[in-house]
Amino acid sequence: MRAVAVFVVASMLLVGAGCHLRCGDQFPNPAVGSTAAFQEYPRWGIGGSVTVVDAKTLRLDDFSFHGEGLTVDLRLQRGDKLVAVLADLTAKTYDHAAVDLAIPDDVALSDFNLVTVYCPAFSSPVSGAMFR
Repeated sequence: MRAVAVFVVASMLLVGAGCHLRCGDQFPNPAVGSTAAFQEYPRWGIGGSVTVVDAKTLRLDDFSFHGEGLTVDLRLQRGDKLVAVLADLTAKTYDHAAVDLAIPDDVALSDFNLVTVYCPAFSSPVSGAMFR
């Protein structure tokens, strides 16, 4: 029953985040200094923003995620296309944290325009931060 409830909620989030995926290619690439806010999702305590520090570093600012009940990761995407998985967030708690993340060597700023908290079990984003 819990898995069904999580699937229903994740599906609803996919609809809410749908423009991120459908419209993703219409938004520009991030530039150094660009900041994007995560869609806040109180059920999983998601909030905060992501900033491009330099060509190889992203910083999560004021990032929150309670880490309970979901297998999730943090991804770079261009629209609905996966570019790279940056971090496994499963069972980790963040409370208004600042976290620096390395952009993989084979990924350029021009390769992505979206950072998502993604649930692979349901093939669904839980939250996203779109660079505009």
